[in-house]
Amino acid sequence: MRPPSVDLDLGMEAYLRPGRPRTFRIREEPGDFMVDEVMWGLPASAARRRWVGVDRGGLYLYSVLRRGMTTPEAAGRLASGLGIRESAVSYAGLKDKRAVVFQYMAAPAGRPEVRGPRFHASLVGRVESPIARGQNDGNLFSIRVRRLSGAEEVLKEIGLPFPNFFGYQRFGDRKPYNHELGKLIVSGRFGEAAEALAEKAAEGGGGWQEKRLALRLREVPSDPLRALRSLGRTVIRMMVHAYQSYLFNRLLSRRILEGRLEPEEGDVVEIEGGAFRPYPAEGKLTLPIPGFTTRLPPGSASRDLLSLLEEEGISTEDFVVRGLPEAAAPGGYRRVLEEPVSASVRTIGGDLVVRFFLRRGVYATSMIREWLKPVDPLECGLL
Repeated sequence: MRPPSVDLDLGMEAYLRPGRPRTFRIREEPGDFMVDEVMWGLPASAARRRWVGVDRGGLYLYSVLRRGMTTPEAAGRLASGLGIRESAVSYAGLKDKRAVVFQYMAAPAGRPEVRGPRFHASLVGRVESPIARGQNDGNLFSIRVRRLSGAEEVLKEIGLPFPNFFGYQRFGDRKPYNHELGKLIVSGRFGEAAEALAEKAAEGGGGWQEKRLALRLREVPSDPLRALRSLGRTVIRMMVHAYQSYLFNRLLSRRILEGRLEPEEGDVVEIEGGAFRPYPAEGKLTLPIPGFTTRLPPGSASRDLLSLLEEEGISTEDFVVRGLPEAAAPGGYRRVLEEPVSASVRTIGGDLVVRFFLRRGVYATSMIREWLKPVDPLECGLL
């Protein structure tokens, strides 16, 4: 089966197993897609019923419940309720916007609770230091799949491994093209990147960052770097990370299409404990996330990466991003395959409700994509 065009645009060019395309709907209601962050072995929803963390000094720990808002928006709500700067609120990572999310956040001020529209933060403990990005164990998901065609045929596949693609939301909401902006930045084409973002703002898309960039670009059209910097380091890096994710997806697609999912000479594997070692060390096959620190042993992975970078017209050194150092992005490694833990399915009113746990950094939408092979990811609610 050939993937939909949006998948191809994001580098997801293959499926692991054959199957027929299906129609279904998720996210018709916020409660159809629920995410529960797990940290210290405890889901954030369960933390609301008990005290978590240390009782001495440090920061105040909150379990935040939010509906239909981004993680930075939720951090801003918490900061406003506590009377502190948003930058003082820490969290482990970004979660889906179109979902009901339980997530941990830490802040240097304490109140028993902070309430607002679609938002409720409960004080659940104290921690000695800010929450670091990627500190969480992973996430529990509960997803309601409505009007699924041929449901009985896919039930047995729910717990099987799937390609560990960076999912749709890594690339933007509804119209995913952040990787294209990231490539322009990595290539040093700052003017084109600024113009594309300003055009998005003019069409009514984007948020306040894009609108501020458009204003800066109108004020000084000859200085696109100034306009780009107005986005802030986090947004700039998000675009570059999206481009890195696109490159990883393409490398993974190539290995799937060529049937090369066992480690080969020159590959890197993740060993027990999470460290990365050259094959023939025993571990899980990984592929590189290209960046300025990427170094590979001679072999197939290095040849694949160099071939792709040549096709893209860039090199790993370009991720230093001379002229815009806040966009610099190191490399890394990511597992090729993942599988859900404790996956289960039940039926409610003819719909399927699937529950499962995924390690941090793994996308539930990538699992759903492989499992159900949507005819149209946007129409199905994956975007």
